[in-house]
Amino acid sequence: MAEEDSEYAEYGASDGIVEDKSGNVKSLESIVEDNPSEIPLAPQFPEEKGESSIEQKIEKHFKEKENKKKVPLTTIALAIVIIAFAFFALVKVINGNSELEACYDGTVEGSCSSNKPFYCYKAKLVKYAEKCGCPSGFEKKGNECIKVKLCEDGTKSGECSSNKPYFCEQGFLIVKASVCGCKRGEIPANEFCVFSANCSDGTFAGECSLQKPFYCINESLIEKASVCGCSEGMIEDDDSCLKKYQTGTKLNRTYSFVVKGETGSISMVVYKSLKDYLAKLPRTFVCNDTCPSREELEMKYINEKEQKEYLSELLSLIKTKTNDSDERVRIAVALVQNIPYDYAEAEGAIKDRFPYEVLYDNAGVCGEKSRLLAYILREFGYGTVLFHYESQKHMAVGIKCPVQYSYKSSGYCFIETTRPLMMTDYWESYAGIGKLTTSPNILNVSSGKLFDGISEEYNDGQEWYQIENMGRTLDGYHYDRYKALVAKYGLETT
Repeated sequence: MAEEDSEYAEYGASDGIVEDKSGNVKSLESIVEDNPSEIPLAPQFPEEKGESSIEQKIEKHFKEKENKKKVPLTTIALAIVIIAFAFFALVKVINGNSELEACYDGTVEGSCSSNKPFYCYKAKLVKYAEKCGCPSGFEKKGNECIKVKLCEDGTKSGECSSNKPYFCEQGFLIVKASVCGCKRGEIPANEFCVFSANCSDGTFAGECSLQKPFYCINESLIEKASVCGCSEGMIEDDDSCLKKYQTGTKLNRTYSFVVKGETGSISMVVYKSLKDYLAKLPRTFVCNDTCPSREELEMKYINEKEQKEYLSELLSLIKTKTNDSDERVRIAVALVQNIPYDYAEAEGAIKDRFPYEVLYDNAGVCGEKSRLLAYILREFGYGTVLFHYESQKHMAVGIKCPVQYSYKSSGYCFIETTRPLMMTDYWESYAGIGKLTTSPNILNVSSGKLFDGISEEYNDGQEWYQIENMGRTLDGYHYDRYKALVAKYGLETT
């Protein structure tokens, strides 16, 4: 077989081992078995000094081949240098071919110097106060820093001194109370401050009271919401604070009363916004498994929360009339009794008013006026009930009292609300129903204290009952007593 045609002709063999062109080492025995016609010839290596065996020649042959495959280190280093150069060249292009430079004081390009207001720009320091600020004792003016002028007490120019009302202007202290205010206990007078005494609630002059929006000036508390603000839930209106429903139309109402022969009155403002809100509330109820009781229905009107704050004003006004709790009851009873009876509603135009609506409309029927009085008596802390005459369609109020004076020994004294009558008088006749002949349902409003001053009304009521039963002709004594009782309670006569 010719040498150039053999697949193994260029490779050496030793001890029956050869390597093919693919680098695979095989035994001669395996090659002969696979290809008996092709037996590789051993390569002829020139004789060299020191080589004693064919194995050494083969080993040298393979090392030479391996060295041909290796890349020289110098080539690798050159490639790294070229790549690095290309990278930095690219960075330079991206940065607009500019290099970071430092200013002469060491400030890096594009940074503020430690020597304010200087800024390093193109290797030069330029003033840039807007960015770098100013050193202590200087203030910005554009990009410049100018020295701050101090007044003798150390106050900076353009600022208020800690010693009110002084103001530092161009290095001089001037009086300027309109800007700097006054010390506690003083109030501004032009640009000066003058002493002012504290107000009755302990508020210092020139300060806001804890009770907003009041402000203390000249020993008086005045409304000044623009300065003191309003309490939570109140609405600012100029210098006053308004409640939620005090906006819109309002009316001035005056409610009169007669107590022990003395005529009095209470005036208060009522608000249409609250009236409209209450008028839209549902008057019907839904029965699920059970229907609400009559007591629950009445309490829905008495306990309506939006009216509470506004009804409290009436209670406060009653309290200003007297410090005697029994007299407050008498004023409340007479005031409600003197609110005109709504005959139009009694004839069919049912409104079913809430207590506040009775005050706003200055009108009501028995049930509506009774709710209003029951609310007042409850808030004054008295045990209170409603007497509900279901079949006769009438309602009155009961106030807790000694049993001997109470209505049918119930422990509550009867109070009619439709017109002026003495407490405990329950024997009168009413238009459309006559005398109260049925027993009422007693609806509990509140437990509370006893009205133990009722004996006066009870005794007067008994005398009034006797006089009424004497007929239309009275002797002089009883006629005088009749007139005295009419005047004492403001009774209506026909």
